[in-house]
Amino acid sequence: MKQNAIVVVCYALLIFIGGIIGHTIANSLASLIASSIIALILLGCAHFINKGSQAAYYATTVITALLFVFFTYRFFLSYKIAPSGIMAILSALLVVYLFMRRKTKQID
Repeated sequence: MKQNAIVVVCYALLIFIGGIIGHTIANSLASLIASSIIALILLGCAHFINKGSQAAYYATTVITALLFVFFTYRFFLSYKIAPSGIMAILSALLVVYLFMRRKTKQID
C-alpha cells in the first residue's frame, strides 16, 4: 500500500475511534454517526489514492482541511485540548503533509 494511502487510513481510524469515544463518554450519537460517515469517505479516498487517483488525493486534502476548520472552531468554543485541539493539530499536520507531497510530485 502506498504511503499516502496508509497515512489517510490511520487518520480515518483516528476519526472513527474519536467518534466511538465521543459516543461512549458524552452519549453523543451525532458524533458516532458523523465520524463513521467521514471515516468511510476517507477510507474510500485512501483506496482510490492507492489506485493512483488524483481526484481522491485532492478530495482527501479538502475534507481534511474542512475537518481542521471544524475542530479549530470547536477548540475555540471550549478551549479544551482533548479532543478538538488534538484533532485540529492532527488535521493541520495531515493537510500540510498532503500539500507537501503534492508540491514535490511525490504522490505514490
